[in-house]
Amino acid sequence: MKSPQILKSRWRTGPLAVLAAALTLAACTPSLPPLAPLPVEHPTVASAANKTLAAPARPTPPLPQGMLLDKVVAVVNGSPILLSQVFDEENLLFAEIKARGFQRPPRKAFRRQVLTRLIRERIEIDEAKHHGIEAPPNQVSAIMASIATRNHIPFAQFPAWLERQGISYQAYRRQIAHALTVHRLLEAAVGPTVTVSKSEIAAYLRRHKLRGVEEDNLSEIVLPVAADRPSALIKTQKEAKSLVAALRHGASFSAMAVAHSIASNSLRGGAMGWIPLRDLPRPARPVVAALRPHEISNPVATGEGYIIYKLHGRRRQELGHVYATEWKLERIVLTPTPIRGTKKILATLKRLRLQVLHGAHWSALARALSVDPAVAINGGHMGWVRAGQLSPPYRTVLKHLRVGQVSAPFATRSGWAIIRLLGKRRHNVTHQTLVQEAYEKIFTRKFDAASRAYENRLFDESIVHDLVPWAS
Repeated sequence: MKSPQILKSRWRTGPLAVLAAALTLAACTPSLPPLAPLPVEHPTVASAANKTLAAPARPTPPLPQGMLLDKVVAVVNGSPILLSQVFDEENLLFAEIKARGFQRPPRKAFRRQVLTRLIRERIEIDEAKHHGIEAPPNQVSAIMASIATRNHIPFAQFPAWLERQGISYQAYRRQIAHALTVHRLLEAAVGPTVTVSKSEIAAYLRRHKLRGVEEDNLSEIVLPVAADRPSALIKTQKEAKSLVAALRHGASFSAMAVAHSIASNSLRGGAMGWIPLRDLPRPARPVVAALRPHEISNPVATGEGYIIYKLHGRRRQELGHVYATEWKLERIVLTPTPIRGTKKILATLKRLRLQVLHGAHWSALARALSVDPAVAINGGHMGWVRAGQLSPPYRTVLKHLRVGQVSAPFATRSGWAIIRLLGKRRHNVTHQTLVQEAYEKIFTRKFDAASRAYENRLFDESIVHDLVPWAS
């Protein structure tokens, strides 16, 4: 039998926001900036980080006899969550709130949010373990090392530095590992089920022609709705009206968002940033359109729950044409083998380069020798490509290459290569940019919806017992 405290809708987040929300813990001290997207793993950074993973031990004073060391505050599918874990999480999140300049929310409401976060995390981590998904320690170490580097702190001193900010190094590291694990879980479980058709992209482009777009700078507070429990629905309606009254009498919107919102942006004070009206839930559009700057909306009933909006400002974003530099390239790629090592590969490429410079046909050499089948079949011709389509080694070489020149051999992810620059141009890529934007927006919307459904199913199948009064 499932407990009535099952968290079906107390905390819903989008899949991309799951990673972003947890990884913004990199900003949870006054001088830590928010984390950028996950960096590519660099073995040298990761290995250096692995040498100093443990936080410096601090002497533990003797405890009086009979002192309670810890307490179980909830049980998730038979696994306990301890009060000490709640305290560690609170310290991390309070530090982030302080860094963002938000008012500290009421402790009881915030502690309930923290416990909900831990319960959700435990359910998702258990599911990831069931499927053999985990965060590689060296990638977590690389992320930690990059955070320390960006803050100009030697990694060996990073654990002690965090401790001085009142943050547990191990809790900080665990948050990043858990966020990365959940991200991988959702990518594996949900990603393959999401498709975007050409007709969907075409329909999006018809609705979003190249023109000025009205955008609103909004914040939100999202309260869950248990549609199958009328008493809970009435309770949520009353809570929403009470929050609106408090906000209109001067309560801090950001503090209320942190304490009450179930949205993934709650730790950012509910900030949504600049967003077109059309991207809001349909029931919210007329409500937000009628708001004036700094006004608070009445609660809006949506599929996500009751949403309270605050309008900070409104602007018209003009969309112009997009131009990009493109290069017309051809290449030959060779890969070292146990028989033909790197030295022989480099010697071969240097010989091929000289042959081309003395009149040999590039296409014949590429078809005969290049190990890149997709390009070799076209005689090594890559066509017109933009910087975003090229890996960093290619972009670096192109900085010093003029039209007609052949590069020296250089290392790439797929082997060693030489390229010839056939042409360079500034090209109108507005259509391609809009198509890419359409794909990303449609994919993200579908991915978020599928992930919420997947997470809700996990919650429905879980048994959660809250063991402390403030957890309910």
